[in-house]
Amino acid sequence: MATEINEMRITATTGELLEWEAFFQKIASRKLITIVQLSEPYPNRNSILHRQYYKVKFNGEI
Repeated sequence: MATEINEMRITATTGELLEWEAFFQKIASRKLITIVQLSEPYPNRNSILHRQYYKVKFNGEI
């Protein structure tokens, strides 16, 4: 079973980040992953995009 924590950064519009967060929450509710840490969205410099950081543990064999 995988026990390592994977770090991810997603860069997208604020609306898309909300969709990604809903997706991660949905798969976490099915016990496929555990969300260890979730940051607030940060604005990217000189861009309309924002970034959000996740630390996720996969709860099964990959």
